[in-house]
Amino acid sequence: MKSLFFRIVAADLRLIFRDQTLLVFMISPLLLLLFVKFAVPPLAQYYPVLKEYYLPITMFGSIQSSILFGFLSAFLIIEDKDQQVMNVHRVLPVNPSHYILARMFFFFLLSTFGAWLVLAFGGLTPEIHAKTLLLAVQAGLVAPTIALLIGTFAQNKIEAMAYFKGIDLVLLLPVLSLFISSGWKYALSLFPSFWIYQSYNEIYALNGEYIFTLTSAIVQLSAIVLLTRLFRQRIFNR
Repeated sequence: MKSLFFRIVAADLRLIFRDQTLLVFMISPLLLLLFVKFAVPPLAQYYPVLKEYYLPITMFGSIQSSILFGFLSAFLIIEDKDQQVMNVHRVLPVNPSHYILARMFFFFLLSTFGAWLVLAFGGLTPEIHAKTLLLAVQAGLVAPTIALLIGTFAQNKIEAMAYFKGIDLVLLLPVLSLFISSGWKYALSLFPSFWIYQSYNEIYALNGEYIFTLTSAIVQLSAIVLLTRLFRQRIFNR
């Protein structure tokens, strides 16, 4: 399992650094960090109302970072499909779950780190130390969810891009719940990312409650388990 993980990581990195488009996705957290840290404050000088939205802007930056990493991982899965790598894995004495786990864990780590960069160094929200990592993990779980969803259903890179655009909109839409104070905000709870945004709001409120954070983790992990099983059935036929 350990050697498989490093082989997949090495192969993914070689492909990423050979493709300029994929490389842009790889450095997306740095670009988002630069935007949050150096573009938003000057804009707030001209448009003071932006200061009221520093938290949603930071949330957007951290979650968008994970969304982009999720698409990057999905793109690599599609590349494996095109190169018939999946057929090779079918005949090798390797548990398909190990392939899935290795790739998903790598991009989970990358997306968690990217989200942490935006949260810890964006400068728009107070530093909450260990809780920042907890929030980053919440965002990091988005990447494997997206990768498995697109990797399972998209047949080619064009379809993958179409899925990505739709999923990106669906994941960002629940940010509107932060601007709704009444119970109507729960109408957006059907979207899994709703619980992530509420988790951010809960932790930054510093009220000692973690109900939304726990719910977010349960929802996302359940989605990953379900999608992993579906991925195995559709891709590996096992």
